[in-house]
Amino acid sequence: MNHQCNYSILTTYLPDTGNRRLALPSTRSMRVLRKKDLAKKLSCSESTIDNRLNPSSPWHDETFPHPVPLGAGGSRSSAKGWIEYVIDEWLESRMEDARRI
Repeated sequence: MNHQCNYSILTTYLPDTGNRRLALPSTRSMRVLRKKDLAKKLSCSESTIDNRLNPSSPWHDETFPHPVPLGAGGSRSSAKGWIEYVIDEWLESRMEDARRI
C-alpha cells in the first residue's frame, strides 16, 4: 500500500530567500478551562488559583494568567475560564525560569 502525504500544506515559502521551511500546524488548544479543570491541570486547589490572582494575597503571582469572561455580560459575567494554551505557555515560561536557576 502506497501512502503519500501532501507536504505543500505544511510548507511555506520565504519570499526573500526562496528557501523552504516546514511550518507545522498550530497545536495551541483553544479549549476553555473552568477553575475546577485548571486546578486539576495544575495539581493545586481552587483557592490556590484565587490566591495567585489576588493582589493582596502573599501568594499573589502577577504572571499568572487571568480568566476571560464567558457569559454574555462580558466582564460582569460570573462565568469565567482560562484558555488552555495561555496556561500552557505560562507553565513553559515557569519551566524555563526554573532551568535558569
